[in-house]
Amino acid sequence: MNHTSRRHAGSTLIMTLLSVVLIIALISVMVMQAASEARNTQNYTGQSVATNLARSGMVIARQFIHIEMKRDLEVKVRDNASAVDDPTGAAPYFADTYAEGSTNSNFTDLKRAMQTAADAHACSIQNPDNTASATLDVYIFFTDTACAGTTKSLSLASLPQIALPDGGYVTGAPGNVQQYNLPFVVLARANIGGIKETVVQNGEYRFRYGSGGWNYFAQFADDTGDTAFATTTPMDGPVHTNGYFRIVGRPYFGDFVTSSGCTSLSAGLCNAPSAPIVGRDGSVVNVRELTPSPNAPCVSGWCPQFTTGADFQLGTIPLPTTHVPIVTALASGSTPTTANVLPSGSLIYTGNLGLLELNGQQSDYQYIRTCPSADGSGNCARIRIRVSDRQIQQYGTTFFNVPIWRPSGTFNGVIYVAGNLESLRATNTAAAAVSKNMQLTVAAGGYIRVTSSLYTAAPACTTHIRSDDTTGVPTLANCGTFSELNANTTVLGLYSASSDGIFVGYTNGNAALKPSKSMVINAAIMTPNGSFTVDPDANTGQQIAVLGSIITKRYLATWPRPMPTSYVMSFDYDPRFGMGIGLVPPGFPRFSRLYLGGSVIFDPPRSLLETATGDLPPT
Repeated sequence: MNHTSRRHAGSTLIMTLLSVVLIIALISVMVMQAASEARNTQNYTGQSVATNLARSGMVIARQFIHIEMKRDLEVKVRDNASAVDDPTGAAPYFADTYAEGSTNSNFTDLKRAMQTAADAHACSIQNPDNTASATLDVYIFFTDTACAGTTKSLSLASLPQIALPDGGYVTGAPGNVQQYNLPFVVLARANIGGIKETVVQNGEYRFRYGSGGWNYFAQFADDTGDTAFATTTPMDGPVHTNGYFRIVGRPYFGDFVTSSGCTSLSAGLCNAPSAPIVGRDGSVVNVRELTPSPNAPCVSGWCPQFTTGADFQLGTIPLPTTHVPIVTALASGSTPTTANVLPSGSLIYTGNLGLLELNGQQSDYQYIRTCPSADGSGNCARIRIRVSDRQIQQYGTTFFNVPIWRPSGTFNGVIYVAGNLESLRATNTAAAAVSKNMQLTVAAGGYIRVTSSLYTAAPACTTHIRSDDTTGVPTLANCGTFSELNANTTVLGLYSASSDGIFVGYTNGNAALKPSKSMVINAAIMTPNGSFTVDPDANTGQQIAVLGSIITKRYLATWPRPMPTSYVMSFDYDPRFGMGIGLVPPGFPRFSRLYLGGSVIFDPPRSLLETATGDLPPT
């Protein structure tokens, strides 16, 4: 073999050896990469499991917050509100001042009470899979420390990147219903074999509590049957039903909605509490099954527009079936006195009354005419009330020819009929029945029949709310600015203690009782033992538009479209009756210290990274 051949063979051997080395190195790299990928896959799988477990903890906590703890909130608010109801509204119930964010010791006590309730629900939550290698800790913070006194105790002081807002007063006029925000933080921490995941979510309860006139409610139904709200019946004020809440289509609610879901009442309270919402097929949906949220649920594919939330597990709110001093006045035919019947300054008619006619066309005076017959015949009385100082003045010479008791001093705004009021109407059906800056309440122990439009001299709104028949998207009413509304104190209240309630029509052939074909009623309407109804035969194509509030025992749905019974009825809420102003007609029934529901608002959940030691990293 020559030298050339030997050199060639050596080169071949070297190349072979190098190839083997490269192959071994490549295999080693591939093995290492595969091992790394396996470890990464294992870590990724573990992290996914930890994330899912932590989020499962959040789901459990949110369920407690929406259901059990909302019930706790109702009890704790009542227990921790200021003990004395201050009718002057000098201070809110849970705040020192009427400034947003203000709180007081009652609010601090409420947070502590809610923390105790939260710990009872959350601190015992365990891993739902009962996996030995997995742990789950859930915390709900209303104060700086959750699960205090347990091995799971955790303080927000150790979690500087988590903020718990103070909360407090939001809105509500002095002496009226007020809204408060009660913030909380939910934290769920999962550990799967040393792989950790922490999920945090901020939220708050928005609850209402206070006193005020029953006209605070746009619609209130004490009936234990169904109360239906449809796409074409938008509501722009607070709504409450003690019975079932039936959804038809996509109704619009511009304010807070509450319902108790009672099937029957005993002593004014639910004795058979049930699931509150009725869907398309008539089936009842339990509050735990409300999706996507109990605050704004969809039922049977129908999704109402709850713009400020809802509470479908509020305790029963019983209407007062008797009202002192209005309802009990002269019930036994007693002689009226300022001491035991009505507040000094009321006008009282001691029996049935045929006609009560109101004239508010002159800004300086409110005119009132009463007659024994509905057609205005007989010995009628005419008086006028000077708006500036409420002095009652005889008008004409027939004042004392009818059995009216006239108060001494100034008129307080209440006109009371002990029996039935056959006809309540305006002198000029196209003009104001109530003078500007006048406040009137017409109350009766019997029924009240309305036979004409009842305008006030300064209606709060000039157009009506309407909803699209298909989408339910509303065109809101055109009302004044807050300052304009606040300065407008002209108001009318209608109140009947009778089970017959307040109605339009039902003339029994009496032409004097036939209502106008198109009517507008600007009033707070309350009939706690009856209903507000429209006689379908009062007029073909009867049209009724109410601007105010309707509080009834039996609910009559409002229909802004022609119905088979040939009448059209629409409704608008007077915004002056709400939390911001709290206008109440004189002598109108009031409630005191009521919890009026709460909704839950959540921010999106967020994950927090863990450090090597398992602690949450500093900011």
